[in-house]
Amino acid sequence: MDLFSVAINFLIRKRTKVARQKRFLQSFIPGSLMRAAYFVPFLFICLIPLTTCSIKCKGADCLLNVFDNNNAIKKGPRVSSKRIVEPFPSSDAAILLPSTDAFTNAFEEAHKSIDMLFRDTEPMLVTSINPLDQMKIPTMFWGAHTQSDSTAHQRSFAALVAVAASQKLQREGVALSDFSSRIIADIERFCPLKPTECPSSKFRTIDGTCNNVKRPSWGANYAPMQRLIKPAYSDGISDIRVSVVDESPLPNVRLLSNSLFGESDQKPLKVNMLVTHWAHFVYTDMVHIGSVQLSQGVALSDFSSRIIADIERFCPLKPTECPSSKFRTIDGTCNNVKRPSWGANYAPMQRLIKPAYSDGISDIRVSVVDESPLPNVRLLSNSLFGESDQKPLKVNMLVTHWAHFVYTDMVHIGSVQLSQGGRHIPLPCCSSEPLHPECLPVIVDADDPRYGGFLNCMPYARTTLAPRQFCALGPREQANQATSYLDASVIYGSTPNRGSVLRTFRDGQLLTSVESINGKMPPTSKIIDSMLTASSACASNGGKICFMSGTEHVNFLPSVTTLHTIWIRQHNRIAASLLAINPKWTDEQLFEESRRIVAAQLQHITYNEFLPIVVGRENWMKYGLQSEPFGFGDSYSLDVDASIINSYAAVVGQFFYTIFGSRMAQYDVHGVRMLDRPLNEYFNDPASLYFNDRIEGVFRYLLRESIHRPGLHMTDEFRDKLFKGVGNLGLDLAALILQTGRDHGVPPYTVWRQYCGGGKVNTWDDLIDDVVGGAETIRRLARCFKSVEDVDLFILGLAEKPLHGALVGATFSCIMSLQFQKTKRGDRFWYENDLSPSGFTEEQLTEIKKTTMAQVICDNTEYMERIQPMAFQAIDAYDNYPLLCNSSLLAGPDFSKWRDDAPKLEMPITTASVEKALALGKLEVEERRKKEERNIRRNQQDFKSGDPLLSYGKMMRAKREALEVAKVSDVLLQTTKILMSGGGLDNGEKLPLQLDISTLQRLLPQIDVSTFVGNFTAFLGPGGSVDKCLPKNLPCDHTTPYRTASGWCNNLRNPHFANAFGPLLHLLPPAYEDGNKLTSYIDGSAIYGSTDCEAAELRLFEGGRLNSTNLGSHNREALPQGDQEQDCRSAPIHPCFVAGDERNSHQPALTTIHNIFLREHNRIARQLVLLNPFWDDEKLYQEARRIVGAEIQHIAYNEFVPKLIGNSFMAKYGLVPLKDGYFSGYDPTCDASISHPFATAAFRFGHTLVRRFFSRLDAFYRNRTTPVDLVENFNNVEAVYDAQRGGIDSIVIGLLGEPSMQFDRHITSALRNHLFGRRGQPLSGMDLVSLNILRARDHGVQPYNAFRELCGLHRAHSFEDLSTEMDESAISALRSIYLNVDDIDLFPGLLSERPMKGALMPPTMACIIAEQFQRTKKCDRFFYENNLAETKFTKAVCYIGKEEIPRGRTKRRSPCQSCTCTANGPKCSAITVGNCEKLLEMFMFADILEWDSISEDGLCETDYEKNDEAFVENIGPNKFA
Repeated sequence: MDLFSVAINFLIRKRTKVARQKRFLQSFIPGSLMRAAYFVPFLFICLIPLTTCSIKCKGADCLLNVFDNNNAIKKGPRVSSKRIVEPFPSSDAAILLPSTDAFTNAFEEAHKSIDMLFRDTEPMLVTSINPLDQMKIPTMFWGAHTQSDSTAHQRSFAALVAVAASQKLQREGVALSDFSSRIIADIERFCPLKPTECPSSKFRTIDGTCNNVKRPSWGANYAPMQRLIKPAYSDGISDIRVSVVDESPLPNVRLLSNSLFGESDQKPLKVNMLVTHWAHFVYTDMVHIGSVQLSQGVALSDFSSRIIADIERFCPLKPTECPSSKFRTIDGTCNNVKRPSWGANYAPMQRLIKPAYSDGISDIRVSVVDESPLPNVRLLSNSLFGESDQKPLKVNMLVTHWAHFVYTDMVHIGSVQLSQGGRHIPLPCCSSEPLHPECLPVIVDADDPRYGGFLNCMPYARTTLAPRQFCALGPREQANQATSYLDASVIYGSTPNRGSVLRTFRDGQLLTSVESINGKMPPTSKIIDSMLTASSACASNGGKICFMSGTEHVNFLPSVTTLHTIWIRQHNRIAASLLAINPKWTDEQLFEESRRIVAAQLQHITYNEFLPIVVGRENWMKYGLQSEPFGFGDSYSLDVDASIINSYAAVVGQFFYTIFGSRMAQYDVHGVRMLDRPLNEYFNDPASLYFNDRIEGVFRYLLRESIHRPGLHMTDEFRDKLFKGVGNLGLDLAALILQTGRDHGVPPYTVWRQYCGGGKVNTWDDLIDDVVGGAETIRRLARCFKSVEDVDLFILGLAEKPLHGALVGATFSCIMSLQFQKTKRGDRFWYENDLSPSGFTEEQLTEIKKTTMAQVICDNTEYMERIQPMAFQAIDAYDNYPLLCNSSLLAGPDFSKWRDDAPKLEMPITTASVEKALALGKLEVEERRKKEERNIRRNQQDFKSGDPLLSYGKMMRAKREALEVAKVSDVLLQTTKILMSGGGLDNGEKLPLQLDISTLQRLLPQIDVSTFVGNFTAFLGPGGSVDKCLPKNLPCDHTTPYRTASGWCNNLRNPHFANAFGPLLHLLPPAYEDGNKLTSYIDGSAIYGSTDCEAAELRLFEGGRLNSTNLGSHNREALPQGDQEQDCRSAPIHPCFVAGDERNSHQPALTTIHNIFLREHNRIARQLVLLNPFWDDEKLYQEARRIVGAEIQHIAYNEFVPKLIGNSFMAKYGLVPLKDGYFSGYDPTCDASISHPFATAAFRFGHTLVRRFFSRLDAFYRNRTTPVDLVENFNNVEAVYDAQRGGIDSIVIGLLGEPSMQFDRHITSALRNHLFGRRGQPLSGMDLVSLNILRARDHGVQPYNAFRELCGLHRAHSFEDLSTEMDESAISALRSIYLNVDDIDLFPGLLSERPMKGALMPPTMACIIAEQFQRTKKCDRFFYENNLAETKFTKAVCYIGKEEIPRGRTKRRSPCQSCTCTANGPKCSAITVGNCEKLLEMFMFADILEWDSISEDGLCETDYEKNDEAFVENIGPNKFA
C-alpha cells in the first residue's frame, strides 16, 4: 500500500475521530513537530467543512489573505527593501517554528476569511458596480487586456492562503524568508519525489545518505530497516503476531522473561568483557530504535479522503508522467519531462532575485530611507514620462509590433477578477466599499493635469497568483496565463479549450472569418462565441465585429491584428502544402506539423532578425542567442527553467510601449498616407481592416515608419487615453506598468543593475554618466525619490544609455538576454534541437532557416509587390532596398522535405474494426495459452537436469523483459491474422481479399493501435511493466559520453534503433518481425548486460568494478556465481556463473572469454582510481565500461573482421580502422539493428570452425593435461574450477595455440549430434545445424538465392548456375535434398560456397557480415573512432603552448625550454644554448628578453665562444646566466 492508502486505512479503522486524526498524522508524517508543522498547510486546505470544498475549493486552492471581520487587510510591520536584495532563494535563513496554536489559528483564520470572500464578498461586489462610473469603459478594456480565467482564479485560492498564513505567522515572529524551500526540502527528505543527486565526495555524509549513489537512502538515518523475510503481522500490515494454532495472543513477554531467562551458570570463556561492550558500542553505532512519543501536537480538524485527492490535484506529490510526443502540448506541460509544470500555462513566474515586498511576503515595497510609501505611480508618470523628442532610428515600427507579438506569445498577466455566468468582470477597485483585498488602486491627486476634478482613483487589481510548489508558504508568486515558451501560442492559444475552438478540424487548417472583404482574417467573436467565452472588449463601430485568436490582445490595435492574420494564413498555407505532398495525412498530423513549423519559424525570426536589434549583437553573442550557421544545436538542458522571469513579464518585456508613436496610419500602393488617426481611436477597433488592401496598407506603415529609441517617454495616447473609447478619460499605461512591477515584488533598479554586473550604486552621482540626459535626468529623479535605491526598475532601466548597436541599455539588455537564453535552452522542442522524436531532420532544418520576416509577409499578403529583405530595418538605397516579392532572394522553405518517403496506402478498414480485431486477438491468445497449460499438465512431465531439451529451452528462453514485450506482440500478431482472414469480423470489417502480400506488408504497419494498447496491457499480468529495467527516458541526454545499458538513445533522433528487445532488421521483405534481446551495438553488453536491472546485478558498486568470485590462487577474479544458467550440470559442487549474456556457462571456452573481459574491466577501473582518486564509483564504472567497449570494437574491426571478409571487403564497406584522427561518417539516420540473415545464418559460421576437443596448454604452448571434451561439458563449468589442470589460464592458451577446423559445410558431431547431450549417453543431444535452419525459417528469412542477387552475384536459375561459387560436391549434395534452387535455405547455401582469396568467408556470407558491421559502425553514436564532441575519446596528443603535439614528439615551447609529449602529458626541461646567434634566428629578441626576465633560475644556459662576445656585450652581460 502506498502512503495515502495507509493513511485512509487508518482513518477507516480507528474508533473515534481523535484516534483517526492521531493515527493519520502518525502514518503520514514522522513524529517531530517540525515535520508535522510543515505539512499543516497541505492538510488544512479543506479542513473546515464549508461548502467551498464541495463547490469551488480545489484542494490547495482554498486559501487567501488573512482578513479581519471587515475584510480589511491586516498590515504587518514594514520591512525595508534594503534587506531583501540577495539572490532568491536563500538557503541559510533561520527558521523559528510557530507554536501549535498560532500555526493552527493562522490557517483557520485564513480559510474562514477567504471562504467568506469567495462566497459572499465577490458576488456582492458584482452587484455593487456603479453603472455611471466614468472609468467603466477603460476599466472594462483593461480587464480584457488582463483577463484572468476561472482556472487561474481557482488555482490562486491556495496561493493566497499560503501568502496570508505566511504574513500572519511572520507577524508573530516566525522568520519565513526561506520557509517555502524548507517545506519542500522536508517533504523531499521524508517522501522523496525524485532521485537524490549525490555529489562526488571523498567523505561520508553525516546522515549516511549517498553512501550508495544509486540508492542514496540505503543505510541512511531515518531509512526503513530492511527485511529478509516477509513481516509477521497478524493482519499482514500492522497488528502484532498471534498464535498459529488458534490465533490467540502470544505468551506474555514478561512471563517469557521469567520463565526462560535466568542467571548464567556456565563456565567463563577465554574472551573478556571488552567483547560485550564493544558489541554494544558497535550496535549503537549502527542502530537506534526510536519509539513513538508525545510532543506538543498539532490539533487537526475533521479529515476526509477529499483532502488527499485535492492535494494531489493542485499540489501533486507524485511526478507527472509525461508521454513521449513529437509535438508540444497546447498548455506547455511536459515540455520538461522531469519538471512538467516548468513554463506551462498557469505556472508561477520564476525569480532570479528574491522578491521585494516590504514584509517579505506580499505588501508592496517602501522607501529604504524611512519606510514611507514610494512615490505615487501616477505622479511619476506625469513627472518623468512625456512625448519623445529623440531623432528617428533606422529601425521601423515592425520592431515595436513584433516585440508586442512575441511578448503576448510568452506572457499574459491576468488580474484578479469577478466571475458571473461565465463572464469575467474587473474588480471595482475604485467604486465600492469595502475594497476587495486584491485591489491596489492608483490614487489620483486633485491637481492632476488631466484627471484632477474628475477622478481620485485609477483601478488596479493585483495579478492572479499561482500556488508555489506543493502549495508551500512564502511570498506571492504570480501566474503566467500563457505558455512561457516561444511556441506560437499567440495564435494557437494556451489552453486546450481555446486551442480546440480555433481549429476547423479539416485538413489541419485554423479557423478564419468570411465577414471581411480581405478574407482569411482571424475568426470573429461571432463565429466562436458559442464555443468560447469571448472578451466583451470590442470597441468596433459600424456593425463590424472583433476578432479572436490565441490571445486576448488580437484587437489591441489594427497593426496587431494584421500580425495575427499573416501567421494564421502562414499556418493554413503550410498545412495546404503538406496536404499536397502527403494526401494521406490526417487532420491531426497536418495541424500539428504545421504548428510545429510555424513555431520554428517564429523562433528563427525572433532570434536572428529581431533580438540583435533590441539587445545588441554583443549580448546576442554573449548569451548564445544566435542560431547555428549549419545543422543542429546542443544548447538544451533539462536543468534550465524556461518559465518567464517575473521582472521580464512585469516590467522589462513591456519596453516597447515607449516606442509607439502617437498616431497610426496606412499607406496605399502608391505610397499615399491615409487613415491617419490618434492611437486611442484604434484601440480594440479593427473595423478599418474590413476593407480591401487594408492589411497591406498597415504593413506598408509598419515597414516605412521609423521609431524613436526607448527611453523615459511614452505617448499621451498610452498615458492618458488608454482604452478611453467614446469617453473622455482613459488609463495611464506608464502608471499601470509601474504598479505592476511593485505588485509583483520586482526588485528596484539598483538591485538588478548589480545582478547584471553593472556595479553597485551608492549615490545619485554614480549614475550621471550612465543615463540619457545626465545630470538633468538625475535631478528629476532625485526630486521624486528619497533614495536612488528606491527607483523602480522600469524608470532607470529606460533611462540608461543604450548599448552600442542596441535599442535598450545594459540592464534591460541583460534581463532580456537572460530570458531569451532560458527560452532557448529550456525548450525541449526548440527548432534546432536534435532530440527524438521532436527534432526536425537536417534537411527540414535547413529549409526552416530560410525563413525571413519579409518572406512571410510576402507569402501571406496579396498586394505587397515589394519589400525590403531586412524587414525590421528602415529602407535604404543599398543593402536593404525593396525587392519584388517573387524574387528568388526571398524564397522560403521547400516543404517537399516533409514528404513521406513511403506514402501511406488508403486504409480499407475503420478504427472500430481494428479495435474489434484487437479484442478478438486478445481473446484468442488467452484461450490458446489456457489450452497450452492444460496440455502441458496432461501430457508432459517436468524436465530433469541434464535433459537436452531442457538445456536448449533454457538457452533459448527469453528474458523476462522480452516476454513482457512479446505478450503484447502476440496479441498484435493474432490481430493481424484476424484482419487478414476476417474471422469473427463482419464483411465490411475485413481486409479486401485481392490485396497481395507486398501491399499487406506496407499496409499493416500503418494501422495505429497506440490508442488501443492500453485496453489490453493488463493482460501482461502483475509483472507487465518493463519501465524499471528498460526505461525509455526522453528526451535523450545528448551530452553524456556513456551508453545506456539497453542501447536506448544511441540514436538521438530514433532512440529505439538497435535497442535491446527491438526487432531485427530484414535485408529483404519479411513475413513478420522477431526481436533481439541484446543491444545491436558492439558495446560490451555481453559483459555488462542489456537492461538496467542486469547491469545493477553485475556491479560491485565499489571502485567502479564488476562483481567477481574468488576461486582461489588460480582464479582470484572469476565471474560471479549464480543461477543464471538454470540447467547447470556441474552444480552444486561447481556452480555456474553470471554475466551480461546468459550463455556464458554453456561451455568452458565461453566462460573463459567472459572471465577475461571481467578482469579487463576491473583492471582498467583500478588504473582509473589511481589516476583519478576523486572519481566516484559511477564515473569509474562508466569510464571503464566505455574503454572496454572501445577495446572490443578495435579488436573486432582491426583483427577479427579482416580475417573473416578480407581486406578488399573491409575497404569496400569502409570498415578499415583509421591509423590517426577520427571517423566522421556517423549517420544519425541509420539503424544498427541486427539483420535476420546475419543473426540466423551468416554469423553462425563459427559452428563450422569448432573442434570437439579444446586443448589445455601451459605457458609454453605444450599439452598440460587431457583436453576439454565439448560433448561432456555442455552447461558444465567444472574445467573452470579445475586448478590442477590450469583453470581458465590453460583453456585460453589452448584457444590461442590450437588451430580451428576448416571453413566448409562440415560441422563437428559434437554440435550436430551431441548438443546439450547427457554425459555418457551417445547421440542423446540435439542437432545445432537443424536448429539454425529452423530458426531462419521461423524468422521468415528469404532463401539463399535471393541473397545472391542482393550481394551482387547472378541469381541462379538452376543448380548448375551455382558452379562459379560452389564445388561440384556441394552442388550435388544440395540437389539431392532440394527440389529447386530457390528452395535452398540460407545457412546451408552460405556454407556451401567456396571462401574468397584472402578471406575466411565466401562472398555472400562476407557480404551479409560486412553490411552488418558497416551499420554497426556508422550507426553507433558511441563508436570509438567517432569525432562527436560529446562521445569522442581524446587524441594521444599534448598541448604545448597553443599547438597540438602527437605523443612522442618534442616541441620547443620557448627560447629556453623544450617539451616532449608523453603518456603522462608534456614533460619540459631547460636546454643549453650553444650559439646565441642561432637562438636569434629562431626567436624574436623581445621574446628572449621576456622569457629571461621571468626565468629567475636562468633556464637558458649558454656556452659562450669568442665570436659570441660582441653579441653578449650588445645585449648586456647578465642576460644569459
